[in-house]
Amino acid sequence: MKKTITELSLLGGFALLLAGALFLGSCEGPAGADGADGADGIDGIDGVDGTDGTEGVAGNAVCLECHITAVKTAVETQWAASLHGTSQTFYPGSPTTVQYAGGRNDCAKCHSHEGFVETVWTGLDTTAADIPIPQPVRCKTCHDFHSSLDFENEPNSAIRETRSVKLIAGGDMVEFDNAESNLCMHCHQSREEAPDDTDGAAIVEIAEHWGPHHGPQANLINGLVGYDYRGEVASVVGGGPHDCVSCHMGDVVGDTIGGHTWVADVEGCAGCHTVVDVHSELVLLQDALFAAGMVDAAGHAIESDEDAGVVVEYQADSAGALWNYILLEEDASMGIHNSAYALDLIDASIKALTAATK
Repeated sequence: MKKTITELSLLGGFALLLAGALFLGSCEGPAGADGADGADGIDGIDGVDGTDGTEGVAGNAVCLECHITAVKTAVETQWAASLHGTSQTFYPGSPTTVQYAGGRNDCAKCHSHEGFVETVWTGLDTTAADIPIPQPVRCKTCHDFHSSLDFENEPNSAIRETRSVKLIAGGDMVEFDNAESNLCMHCHQSREEAPDDTDGAAIVEIAEHWGPHHGPQANLINGLVGYDYRGEVASVVGGGPHDCVSCHMGDVVGDTIGGHTWVADVEGCAGCHTVVDVHSELVLLQDALFAAGMVDAAGHAIESDEDAGVVVEYQADSAGALWNYILLEEDASMGIHNSAYALDLIDASIKALTAATK
């Protein structure tokens, strides 16, 4: 019995000690002060500097290839000697084309600076109104802002219009691989279509100013707008790999060939091309028309004269021969723009005139 009490007493004492330890362990005292900061680590080793890049070309240096007085003066000298610069007269003492046609809303598109700029924006063939003081074609007629600043990889002469062209006569869409040449076709094209050749015996009046109008180069080079005698003359595209700029704005020779004179260096063509004398064939057509009483001795078409009450009419096939003659004369390239098409037009026209006189 005594031993049992002693064991119980020991167990009780141990329980009290354990409870006290737990009680004392659950009560923390106040936090001590923060310890001192540790020492900074050692800095890493600096890397090796990269190689300096190549200096670029100064922006102004690119601009100054063209935008300097020497270049501007040379271009202005060439332009002043050109038909664009002189605005061309019809005969000595006559009004210039800009004076005669530049202010008229149906002519201003191609005969005045203001007219061309307006119609490029509107896409129309006439201006909204007559132009009171029209100005001739000048630098800003054909040039506007640069389309980009990638002078190395893009054609970038700041050409005002480079899109493909819908021809006034016939509505065909035409374009050059060199888009800068598309600008020229906006004006150098016929304003009229050839007479309808469905019925070669139909009667056609040769009214005043009859014909394809001046400068139908875009039509001829694309084998278009000739009177084709119901398909006898096939449409052939001329020019080959060439375009307006490559031929008419080549290397400058003095102040009379190339560059902004727009005079082609025909001598340079002989290195690759055998000259086809379309001119001599065109003279034969002129002679045939003269014999038929359709042109005068100078090759000018005999037209109706409303004031005099004179009406000039021919069967369509004969009128077509006159049309083709005027087309090739007004093109003024002597067939170089499209010799194959030109020769076929001449041959078919002479054949038709010969048949009409039998």
